[in-house]
Amino acid sequence: MAVDSIHIPAPAELTNSGGANRPRTCRDASVLRKMHTNEQVRANWRALRVLVVDGQQDSVNARVELARRWGHTAYLAFDGFAALRVAIAYQPDVVLLDKGITLVDRCQIARHLRFDFPRKDIWIIAVTGRIDSECRNECTEAGIDVLLAEPVDTDVLETLFMLECERVNRS
Repeated sequence: MAVDSIHIPAPAELTNSGGANRPRTCRDASVLRKMHTNEQVRANWRALRVLVVDGQQDSVNARVELARRWGHTAYLAFDGFAALRVAIAYQPDVVLLDKGITLVDRCQIARHLRFDFPRKDIWIIAVTGRIDSECRNECTEAGIDVLLAEPVDTDVLETLFMLECERVNRS
């Protein structure tokens, strides 16, 4: 199922003044960031293994650098075949597929990853220049979990990584 917005249950620190435990979305990024940038919290987390796949070297290097700055271990691949080899070797928690991938397109990569890794073991995020029903359906059928429109807001990406980090560290 493709995700348009991420809903998470609010922990005690995020409940509203009435005490109701309401769902939160990506719009609550600043609250989540304040809660999770605490070094004591991050020290107890296992960093995510992030695979960034893009045919454009500048883009992939920038996103790898972001993931590393956020405390995660990042790997890169410049084409679809390399992405599959790196995924099998390092078993990433998150795969970020950009639109500039060569040799094998992002939906083919996602299908191969879904064959090798169950949905609970790997989270696939795709970046696209367009989000319409055709693109959304194609990505959903391929097993892509989140579809982001270019240009990607780094706050949204960081929040998605934090949510996945939370899930990985709770299991």
